Amino acid sequence: MRDVQEAGVGAIRALGRRVRERVEVVGADETMLKLNGEKVVAGFVVDASSGRLVGIDLLMKQDSAGFVDWLSGFVQELGVKAIVSDDLSTYKPVVEELGLEHQICLAHVRKNVSRRLKEIEGWEWHKARIWLLLNELPEGGGGELMRMERKVRGNAELRRLVVELSNKWRSLTGYKRIRTLPATNNCTERVIGRSKACA
Repeated sequence: MRDVQEAGVGAIRALGRRVRERVEVVGADETMLKLNGEKVVAGFVVDASSGRLVGIDLLMKQDSAGFVDWLSGFVQELGVKAIVSDDLSTYKPVVEELGLEHQICLAHVRKNVSRRLKEIEGWEWHKARIWLLLNELPEGGGGELMRMERKVRGNAELRRLVVELSNKWRSLTGYKRIRTLPATNNCTERVIGRSKACA
């Protein structure tokens, strides 16, 4: 891959949307790059099945509206039906507005949940059950988490975690509904890593 960090803003725009054929499942992620001495946020989109770079854009806004603007062109041009992303809350309104299936990167979620569970004292049975549900992702797991919410109201952080996971359940299990949707966003992160390694 070209050295996007040294090439400057014009090079990122030139890379643009290089892929023109249909890509139904994409991975999306953003990262901070230093271009011509200036820090900018670049959004990477890859074909989730092949790991091939689909496009890079400079992101002027990092809110949900900015993400809709960024990703809607890919959806329209390439026929995107599903996306895998990290667990930033800005992606939820995007997938709803664009009508996409969604998979939140399970590697990110499990790492974050593991850290959060370790920070909570006590509640060992509930923490173990949450971890088991997150690793097995059974059908109905989101409903079980919502029922658990009443039992963990005595711990605000644990309750918050249970509610968050329950609300994300459909996006944690997207890969089970769509065979071509990966469970992690590793394909996008590899492309980003290669672009930074070139610097």
